[in-house]
Amino acid sequence: MQRLLTRSLPDPAEVENRSVFEQVLASPFALPVRLFWNALRDFQGWWPVLIPALLIMGIRTYRRERGQYKQELAVREMQRMLDAE
Repeated sequence: MQRLLTRSLPDPAEVENRSVFEQVLASPFALPVRLFWNALRDFQGWWPVLIPALLIMGIRTYRRERGQYKQELAVREMQRMLDAE
């Protein structure tokens, strides 16, 4: 125990002075995000058309999928009620 207390601490490991954001961007998991962002930036002149079009498509897809989900729930509920009789 005495030897442990008299020993000096090891040298700290070299730490990179990169921000967390830079570390996330350097991650291989961020590659699809970076590719999408670069492609979107290439079409910057088209943003007034592209952004609303993407929003409309996203909302339309959400509503369609939500409607299908509600329909499936209604069918399951109807089947459950018929099975209970």
